[in-house]
Amino acid sequence: MTGMVRPGAGGAAERVSSSGAAASGRTSSSADAFERSVRRWMNAYPRRWRVTFGDDLVATALELAEPGRRRLGLREGLALARGGWALRRRERPPLRVRMLTGFGWRVSARDRAAHRAWIVDVALSPWLRLPAQLAFFVPLALMQLYAWWQGGLVITLVAACVVPVGLLGPCLVPAWGRRVSRATWRTLFPDEPVPPLLERPARPPR
Repeated sequence: MTGMVRPGAGGAAERVSSSGAAASGRTSSSADAFERSVRRWMNAYPRRWRVTFGDDLVATALELAEPGRRRLGLREGLALARGGWALRRRERPPLRVRMLTGFGWRVSARDRAAHRAWIVDVALSPWLRLPAQLAFFVPLALMQLYAWWQGGLVITLVAACVVPVGLLGPCLVPAWGRRVSRATWRTLFPDEPVPPLLERPARPPR
């Protein structure tokens, strides 16, 4: 499955299911279910990779799958996930860069050029910033809990509970996450425009 990507193949997301279904003789419902299964396994890859190559991979998987198949097999899915994890591991920068970008702090131009692909992923996804933040704030929250247990003020208990919620907020609330990602992008790439993925969705006219 990791070899199914065809970088030169074109394909719009809205035509993937219909073209794959027509080519393999499958029904629309089974094609949609199979596409959702492939895309779930494909989450192992970085977001920018999925945006660039995801439609091509899904279209190829639909063409190769047996008619009527509704989900990707476990062996194929694990192979796809291993490819995504291997790509993330190859692109992972040193700990210093991971900690700086995890907090949305600016890195040097040299580091930005050397690890641009990974830094772009961090700017696009709050989940990728979470490990660096947890590594710093979880021990702090545990110390606050211990201080409260030993007779400290109630404010220490409140802080120990609020900090983790504040870290998870951008990951769980899409609008909050986009706002944090826009600010992170402007910090990490000050000379580049914010990508369309992070723009505010247009409000419907009243």
